[in-house]
Amino acid sequence: MNTNSDYINKDQSGQADGANHARGDDLPNGFNDMDQLDDSASALNFDLLENPAAWPDDPAIQAELAELLEIHLAMSAHADELAMAVAPVKGFKRFVRGWMLPAAAVLLAVLPTLYAVSGIRETRRMRARGAVLEAQLQKRLTARLWSDFFNGSLNLIEQVKTPAEFCDPNREDRSGEVEQARRLYAMGRSLPLDALNDPEALDARRSLQNWLTEVSANDVCMTPERSLELLDIAQEMDLEGKAYKLNRKLRRYS
Repeated sequence: MNTNSDYINKDQSGQADGANHARGDDLPNGFNDMDQLDDSASALNFDLLENPAAWPDDPAIQAELAELLEIHLAMSAHADELAMAVAPVKGFKRFVRGWMLPAAAVLLAVLPTLYAVSGIRETRRMRARGAVLEAQLQKRLTARLWSDFFNGSLNLIEQVKTPAEFCDPNREDRSGEVEQARRLYAMGRSLPLDALNDPEALDARRSLQNWLTEVSANDVCMTPERSLELLDIAQEMDLEGKAYKLNRKLRRYS
């Protein structure tokens, strides 16, 4: 006859067996805890994943397995780095195994590319910025050259207006003016014509070059009449007004 004590003993024995089962005492030989059993199941799953010939015939399942295989292979290529960067912590294996390792593998695979793309874009931006600055600098230098030419021509006209000392009783010493005209003529020939999109400046340069040719062709000692004749030519072409206007205009851009 079963007594109450027998039922109590059996119930206690069943509870003990359940506790042992919960602790993993009844696991197959060679497994000490649930984590080891999970590791074994994961190994079997990876063996199946790495063997496409054993995959099911369902195309949808094959597509999913192919994506998982790509992630697995990418992660395997960086196994050492991942092992150092993501050290397993007891109690968090499933958490780490669930998404952290694939995410780290994806980051390791993508970050170099993103860094390279970012570097290329930054290089392009720097080159574009450098090209803009270089164009602005070139424009300022061109404006300065043209402004200096018109300013020098303006000063030369003022010098011709000023009475000079005489070389002899009949001729003035215009050596400074003749030498200056020759320098300005050479400067006008060297100006970058294509770099300045200003028809007014191009036309004024042409007129000044003709007048500078007249001045530089004279002897350093010339008669007062010749000096007045050169001034009349300059006034007829309004060279003084053109030189003054364009000098102020181009000086603002330099």
